[in-house]
Amino acid sequence: MNPFGRVGKGDKKGKAITNRANEVRFVVELVPWALLVLSLCIVFFAWQQQERLAETNARSRFENETTNFQTTIIAYLSDNEDVLRSSQALLATNPAITRQQWQQFVSMLPVRQRYPDVNGFGYIARVPAAQQTSFVAGVRADGAPDYQIISPGGQSELYPVKFIEPMAQNMAEVGFDNNSLPVRRAVLEQARDTGRPIASGKIKLQDPTQEYEGSLLVVPVYRNDLPLITVAERQAALGGWVYVVFNNTKLMQRFQRNPNPLIKLEIYDGNEVRPENLVFYTQPLNSVPPDFHPAYTTQRVVEAYGRSFIYRYSSLPAFDKTIDRSFALEVLLGGLVISLLLLALTWTVVRMRGRTMQVASRMTQDLRQSNEYLSALYDTTLAMMNRLELSELLETIVSRAAALLGTSHGSISLVEDSNKLLVKVAIGDSRRFIGSTMQPGEGVAGRVWQTGEPLIIHDYYRWEGRIPVYNIEPSPFKTVLSVPLNSDGKIIGVLNLAYSVTKEDLGQNEITLLTRFAQLAVVALDNANLYSAAQRRLTELTTVQRVAQVINSTLKPKELFQTIVTRISADFGYNLVSIYQRSGDGLALMAYVG
Repeated sequence: MNPFGRVGKGDKKGKAITNRANEVRFVVELVPWALLVLSLCIVFFAWQQQERLAETNARSRFENETTNFQTTIIAYLSDNEDVLRSSQALLATNPAITRQQWQQFVSMLPVRQRYPDVNGFGYIARVPAAQQTSFVAGVRADGAPDYQIISPGGQSELYPVKFIEPMAQNMAEVGFDNNSLPVRRAVLEQARDTGRPIASGKIKLQDPTQEYEGSLLVVPVYRNDLPLITVAERQAALGGWVYVVFNNTKLMQRFQRNPNPLIKLEIYDGNEVRPENLVFYTQPLNSVPPDFHPAYTTQRVVEAYGRSFIYRYSSLPAFDKTIDRSFALEVLLGGLVISLLLLALTWTVVRMRGRTMQVASRMTQDLRQSNEYLSALYDTTLAMMNRLELSELLETIVSRAAALLGTSHGSISLVEDSNKLLVKVAIGDSRRFIGSTMQPGEGVAGRVWQTGEPLIIHDYYRWEGRIPVYNIEPSPFKTVLSVPLNSDGKIIGVLNLAYSVTKEDLGQNEITLLTRFAQLAVVALDNANLYSAAQRRLTELTTVQRVAQVINSTLKPKELFQTIVTRISADFGYNLVSIYQRSGDGLALMAYVG
């Protein structure tokens, strides 16, 4: 029981205030922990982003490596294709080329020195079965007395190898009938029918010492004097094929001698990745630990030389080691440290709440002062907008703007004819510049017009952009502040204030206030323009009404026309008004003024 009787209203109110204060304190003390949770979420997000960035960079480097690798292989094949094309041109222009000429041509090819994995360059002739005997006799007479066609027979045409260099390591190819093997025949016929270079799949070949896996690249040779538009025409014009023999084992050994330490490439013939389809690989088998799982693997289907190949790229351990995720870890650890520091900081801030309240009180006072300042600006703009005559309005704008920011000098310049800025009104010492014009970028106002941005010049006399019309000794102005008049994104003028003393304290606050004033001034200018337009429209309607009254009151054309030109001249201020009436092939002057 309360010994002092019932609790009074003041006591209840005090208790309520205390309870409210306790609730506020409880909520405020939760702020540091809430910030900790939020900062940890941000740290986790930043860590994830850095992880993704590291992944993206690594993937980009991997893709670049694979693209460079593929470009190298394509360049290698293109070199050999270029050689075949030159051989094709040679045989097309000289079908009767001799063995000695072929030897000389091949010996001059640079590819033989650059790519030792190329086993030979040869020519396959197209020989009808009925001409086999004469063909063999011709080859023997050309310096190959032991030449014979190796064929089981029974075909209507033979496709024997006539020339191949170097012959010593390709003796098994000399005289071999390619029409006797379905795989080779299919490659030759595809090249014949398409007119394009065609590659074979993996085939067995023989050199003087051993059998090896190789591939052929074939280009057809046609007669120059026959059309080649249709398949039938190409078949009829075919003379033979030039081809290159690749030793796949030597080719892989060349890449494996200087392997790419970051990327492994495997090429499969066809559309399936199977061990039996593997035709090329850059890393020796079993050179990668069996338990290694590459970070990146990609496959590309490449259509080339009439076949489909799968290029399968995989990253190697050396590449995976270059993937740098340390920065992501640094972000995580650094974020955790910052989060803890933020917790300590916010906790300290909460404990210093009393001082914060004092600061808030001072800020409230500053805000009140700012509101009072804006209220004065609002009253000023209302006074401006009550005047709709343009000349009076402009005078009000510059006067109130100057009073607002503590100066007695200023001017308003408006854009005239879209190409010059004209000083329309001014106060104080700026009056002497009324009627002056500026181009875009010229002087303070011209630069503000050009850039559309406010500008403060603290030492105008020494400013290099000052225009000659303002070169007055001594200069009446020290500091100049200009802001644009912006109407729907278009600069229609510049509001310019000048100070006779240096005002180093002018800054963003003054720019902001003057810009708001300029925005309201633009609204007032637009209203004045609308008022002028309405007045003009009213004058037009009045004139029409008066002319209509005259028309209704008289039927005499001459008197009617004279009344019309007189009213138009009086109402619109034109010095010369005339009316002509068509008369025959010409015009007759009916009435005029001026």
